[in-house]
Amino acid sequence: MTLFRIRTLLTISTILVMSAARTSAQSVNAPAEHGPSDHASITHDPTERPLTAQEIVSKHIEALGGKERLQSINSVFIEGVAVAGNGTSVDTKLWKVYDRLYRQEVSFGGASTVTIVTPSRGWVTSHDSKGGYALIPSKKLRAMQPELDPAGALADYAQKGCRVDLAGRDTVNGHACYRIRLSCPMGQFVDYSIDEKSYLILKEKRNDASSLEFADYKKTPEGYIFPYTIVSNDSGEKMNVERVEVNHSVNVDGLSRPK
Repeated sequence: MTLFRIRTLLTISTILVMSAARTSAQSVNAPAEHGPSDHASITHDPTERPLTAQEIVSKHIEALGGKERLQSINSVFIEGVAVAGNGTSVDTKLWKVYDRLYRQEVSFGGASTVTIVTPSRGWVTSHDSKGGYALIPSKKLRAMQPELDPAGALADYAQKGCRVDLAGRDTVNGHACYRIRLSCPMGQFVDYSIDEKSYLILKEKRNDASSLEFADYKKTPEGYIFPYTIVSNDSGEKMNVERVEVNHSVNVDGLSRPK
Protein backbone atom coordinates (compact mmCIF):
# COMPACT_ATOMS: atom_id res chain seq x y z
CA MET A 1 0.00 0.00 0.00
CA THR A 2 1.61 3.24 -1.13
CA LEU A 3 -1.20 5.71 -0.54
CA PHE A 4 -0.05 8.77 1.40
CA ARG A 5 3.23 7.21 2.55
CA ILE A 6 5.70 9.54 4.19
CA ARG A 7 7.22 10.72 0.91
CA THR A 8 3.89 11.85 -0.46
CA LEU A 9 1.64 12.89 2.37
CA LEU A 10 2.31 16.35 3.28
CA THR A 11 4.06 18.25 2.99
CA ILE A 12 -0.22 18.52 4.05
CA SER A 13 3.21 19.14 5.16
CA THR A 14 4.22 21.10 2.74
CA ILE A 15 1.83 22.40 2.44
CA LEU A 16 -0.08 21.35 4.65
CA VAL A 17 0.27 23.81 7.26
CA MET A 18 -1.16 27.12 6.29
CA SER A 19 -1.80 30.44 8.02
CA ALA A 20 -5.01 32.44 8.07
CA ALA A 21 -5.57 33.81 4.62
CA ARG A 22 -8.13 35.91 2.90
CA THR A 23 -7.73 34.05 -0.37
CA SER A 24 -8.57 30.49 -1.40
CA ALA A 25 -6.85 29.65 -4.69
CA GLN A 26 -3.88 27.32 -5.31
CA SER A 27 -0.80 26.55 -7.46
CA VAL A 28 1.54 24.04 -9.17
CA ASN A 29 5.21 23.67 -10.15
CA ALA A 30 7.46 21.40 -12.16
CA PRO A 31 11.07 21.31 -13.36
CA ALA A 32 12.10 23.39 -16.37
CA GLU A 33 13.16 21.43 -19.42
CA HIS A 34 16.76 22.59 -19.09
CA GLY A 35 16.73 23.00 -15.31
CA PRO A 36 15.73 25.97 -13.13
CA SER A 37 17.69 29.21 -13.15
CA ASP A 38 18.60 31.45 -10.22
CA HIS A 39 18.00 34.61 -12.21
CA ALA A 40 15.02 33.58 -14.31
CA SER A 41 11.70 35.30 -13.89
CA ILE A 42 8.21 34.63 -15.16
CA THR A 43 5.05 36.56 -15.96
CA HIS A 44 1.84 35.98 -17.92
CA ASP A 45 1.22 39.68 -18.66
CA PRO A 46 3.85 41.54 -20.75
CA THR A 47 2.88 44.81 -19.03
CA GLU A 48 3.79 43.43 -15.61
CA ARG A 49 7.28 43.19 -14.18
CA PRO A 50 8.32 39.52 -14.16
CA LEU A 51 8.33 37.87 -10.75
CA THR A 52 11.33 36.01 -9.42
CA ALA A 53 11.05 32.68 -7.62
CA GLN A 54 11.81 34.42 -4.32
CA GLU A 55 9.03 36.97 -4.90
CA ILE A 56 6.51 34.25 -5.75
CA VAL A 57 7.35 32.38 -2.54
CA SER A 58 7.07 35.64 -0.57
CA LYS A 59 3.59 36.20 -2.03
CA HIS A 60 2.70 32.64 -1.09
CA ILE A 61 3.79 33.26 2.51
CA GLU A 62 1.84 36.55 2.62
CA ALA A 63 -1.27 34.84 1.23
CA LEU A 64 -1.11 32.51 4.23
CA GLY A 65 -1.01 35.37 6.70
CA GLY A 66 2.67 36.29 6.68
CA LYS A 67 5.91 34.88 8.03
CA GLU A 68 5.18 35.74 11.66
CA ARG A 69 1.81 34.00 11.47
CA LEU A 70 3.38 30.84 10.04
CA GLN A 71 6.10 30.86 12.69
CA SER A 72 3.39 30.82 15.37
CA ILE A 73 2.57 27.22 14.42
CA ASN A 74 4.18 24.93 16.98
CA SER A 75 2.22 21.74 16.36
CA VAL A 76 -0.27 20.23 13.92
CA PHE A 77 -2.44 17.12 14.03
CA ILE A 78 -4.25 15.97 10.88
CA GLU A 79 -6.64 13.04 10.47
CA GLY A 80 -8.10 11.88 7.17
CA VAL A 81 -9.81 8.97 5.42
CA ALA A 82 -9.45 7.58 1.91
CA VAL A 83 -10.97 4.59 0.10
CA ALA A 84 -8.65 2.32 -1.87
CA GLY A 85 -9.57 0.88 -5.24
CA ASN A 86 -10.67 -2.40 -3.63
CA GLY A 87 -12.99 -0.55 -1.25
CA THR A 88 -10.68 -0.73 1.77
CA SER A 89 -10.83 2.29 4.08
CA VAL A 90 -7.43 3.92 4.62
CA ASP A 91 -7.18 6.00 7.81
CA THR A 92 -4.27 8.41 8.23
CA LYS A 93 -3.11 10.31 11.32
CA LEU A 94 -0.24 12.80 11.21
CA TRP A 95 1.49 14.72 13.99
CA LYS A 96 4.13 17.43 13.57
CA VAL A 97 5.77 19.28 16.45
CA TYR A 98 8.37 21.94 15.64
CA ASP A 99 11.93 20.58 15.82
CA ARG A 100 10.78 17.60 17.90
CA LEU A 101 8.49 15.12 16.14
CA TYR A 102 6.98 13.81 12.93
CA ARG A 103 4.71 10.78 13.28
CA GLN A 104 2.44 9.24 10.66
CA GLU A 105 0.10 6.30 11.20
CA VAL A 106 -1.73 4.69 8.28
CA SER A 107 -4.26 1.93 9.00
CA PHE A 108 -6.04 -0.22 6.41
CA GLY A 109 -7.59 -3.67 6.23
CA GLY A 110 -6.69 -4.53 9.82
CA ALA A 111 -3.02 -3.64 9.25
CA SER A 112 -1.01 -0.46 9.79
CA THR A 113 2.23 1.36 9.00
CA VAL A 114 3.95 3.82 11.32
CA THR A 115 6.75 6.30 10.63
CA ILE A 116 8.47 8.26 13.42
CA VAL A 117 11.06 11.00 12.91
CA THR A 118 12.84 12.92 15.69
CA PRO A 119 15.94 15.14 15.51
CA SER A 120 18.26 12.24 16.42
CA ARG A 121 16.49 8.98 15.52
CA GLY A 122 13.69 7.56 13.43
CA TRP A 123 11.79 4.31 13.01
CA VAL A 124 9.46 2.79 10.45
CA THR A 125 7.21 -0.25 10.38
CA SER A 126 4.76 -1.65 7.86
CA HIS A 127 1.82 -4.02 7.57
CA ASP A 128 4.11 -6.94 6.67
CA SER A 129 6.71 -6.42 9.44
CA LYS A 130 4.55 -8.08 12.13
CA GLY A 131 4.59 -4.95 14.26
CA GLY A 132 8.36 -4.64 14.39
CA TYR A 133 10.20 -1.35 13.93
CA ALA A 134 13.36 -0.71 11.93
CA LEU A 135 15.70 2.25 12.41
CA ILE A 136 15.63 4.78 9.59
CA PRO A 137 19.15 5.01 8.05
CA SER A 138 21.04 8.15 9.07
CA LYS A 139 21.20 9.62 5.56
CA LYS A 140 17.46 9.26 5.04
CA LEU A 141 16.82 10.57 8.56
CA ARG A 142 18.77 13.76 7.79
CA ALA A 143 16.83 14.21 4.57
CA MET A 144 13.57 13.93 6.51
CA GLN A 145 14.40 16.60 9.09
CA PRO A 146 12.38 19.32 7.24
CA GLU A 147 9.28 17.28 8.16
CA LEU A 148 9.78 18.51 11.75
CA ASP A 149 8.60 21.99 10.76
CA PRO A 150 4.78 22.17 10.85
CA ALA A 151 4.86 25.54 9.07
CA GLY A 152 5.87 23.80 5.85
CA ALA A 153 8.96 23.49 3.71
CA LEU A 154 8.76 26.96 2.12
CA ALA A 155 8.70 28.79 5.45
CA ASP A 156 12.27 29.93 6.26
CA TYR A 157 13.60 27.80 3.40
CA ALA A 158 16.84 29.80 3.16
CA GLN A 159 17.59 29.33 6.87
CA LYS A 160 17.24 25.60 6.32
CA GLY A 161 19.91 25.71 3.62
CA CYS A 162 17.42 25.29 0.78
CA ARG A 163 16.88 27.39 -2.35
CA VAL A 164 13.99 28.15 -4.70
CA ASP A 165 14.09 28.47 -8.50
CA LEU A 166 11.59 29.06 -11.26
CA ALA A 167 10.80 25.87 -13.16
CA GLY A 168 8.29 27.06 -15.76
CA ARG A 169 4.50 27.21 -15.63
CA ASP A 170 1.69 24.72 -15.15
CA THR A 171 -2.09 24.44 -15.25
CA VAL A 172 -3.90 22.54 -12.49
CA ASN A 173 -7.62 21.92 -12.89
CA GLY A 174 -7.89 25.02 -15.06
CA HIS A 175 -5.81 27.26 -12.78
CA ALA A 176 -2.67 28.87 -14.21
CA CYS A 177 0.26 28.24 -11.89
CA TYR A 178 3.89 29.15 -11.33
CA ARG A 179 6.22 26.18 -11.02
CA ILE A 180 8.68 26.61 -8.16
CA ARG A 181 11.39 24.09 -7.31
CA LEU A 182 12.61 23.84 -3.72
CA SER A 183 16.05 22.21 -3.52
CA CYS A 184 17.57 21.17 -0.19
CA PRO A 185 21.12 20.20 0.89
CA MET A 186 20.58 16.43 1.04
CA GLY A 187 19.67 16.36 -2.66
CA GLN A 188 15.92 16.16 -2.22
CA PHE A 189 13.67 18.58 -4.09
CA VAL A 190 9.98 19.37 -4.40
CA ASP A 191 8.23 21.08 -7.30
CA TYR A 192 5.28 23.24 -6.22
CA SER A 193 2.55 24.54 -8.49
CA ILE A 194 1.44 27.87 -7.04
CA ASP A 195 -1.74 29.54 -8.26
CA GLU A 196 -0.97 32.77 -10.11
CA LYS A 197 -3.90 34.57 -8.47
CA SER A 198 -4.19 33.22 -4.91
CA TYR A 199 -0.59 32.02 -4.44
CA LEU A 200 -1.78 28.85 -2.70
CA ILE A 201 -0.30 25.47 -3.59
CA LEU A 202 -2.41 23.26 -5.83
CA LYS A 203 0.11 20.51 -6.52
CA GLU A 204 3.44 19.16 -5.38
CA LYS A 205 5.78 16.67 -7.02
CA ARG A 206 8.79 15.19 -5.24
CA ASN A 207 12.03 13.89 -6.66
CA ASP A 208 10.83 10.32 -6.12
CA ALA A 209 8.14 11.18 -8.74
CA SER A 210 5.28 11.00 -6.21
CA SER A 211 2.69 13.69 -6.82
CA LEU A 212 -0.22 15.16 -4.84
CA GLU A 213 -2.95 17.67 -5.65
CA PHE A 214 -4.65 19.86 -3.04
CA ALA A 215 -8.15 21.34 -3.02
CA ASP A 216 -11.08 22.35 -0.82
CA TYR A 217 -9.13 24.82 1.32
CA LYS A 218 -10.87 25.74 4.58
CA LYS A 219 -10.11 27.61 7.78
CA THR A 220 -9.55 25.68 10.98
CA PRO A 221 -11.17 26.90 14.22
CA GLU A 222 -7.80 28.49 15.04
CA GLY A 223 -7.90 30.53 11.80
CA TYR A 224 -5.37 28.60 9.70
CA ILE A 225 -6.09 27.40 6.16
CA PHE A 226 -5.58 23.78 5.10
CA PRO A 227 -6.52 21.73 2.03
CA TYR A 228 -9.25 19.30 3.04
CA THR A 229 -8.96 17.18 -0.11
CA ILE A 230 -5.68 15.53 -1.12
CA VAL A 231 -5.43 13.39 -4.25
CA SER A 232 -2.56 11.01 -4.98
CA ASN A 233 -1.81 11.21 -8.69
CA ASP A 234 0.06 7.89 -8.44
CA SER A 235 -3.04 5.91 -7.47
CA GLY A 236 -5.88 8.34 -8.12
CA GLU A 237 -7.08 7.82 -4.56
CA LYS A 238 -8.49 10.77 -2.65
CA MET A 239 -8.11 11.52 1.04
CA ASN A 240 -10.72 13.65 2.77
CA VAL A 241 -9.32 15.47 5.79
CA GLU A 242 -11.73 15.16 8.70
CA ARG A 243 -9.87 16.92 11.49
CA VAL A 244 -7.08 19.51 11.79
CA GLU A 245 -5.78 20.77 15.14
CA VAL A 246 -3.19 23.56 15.38
CA ASN A 247 -1.16 24.24 18.54
CA HIS A 248 -3.08 21.75 20.65
CA SER A 249 -1.39 19.69 23.36
CA VAL A 250 0.67 16.79 21.97
CA ASN A 251 2.22 13.92 23.94
CA VAL A 252 5.60 14.27 22.25
CA ASP A 253 7.44 11.82 24.52
CA GLY A 254 4.86 9.10 24.04
CA LEU A 255 4.50 9.55 20.28
CA SER A 256 8.29 9.68 19.80
CA ARG A 257 8.70 6.08 20.98
CA PRO A 258 8.30 3.13 18.60
CA LYS A 259 5.20 1.41 19.91
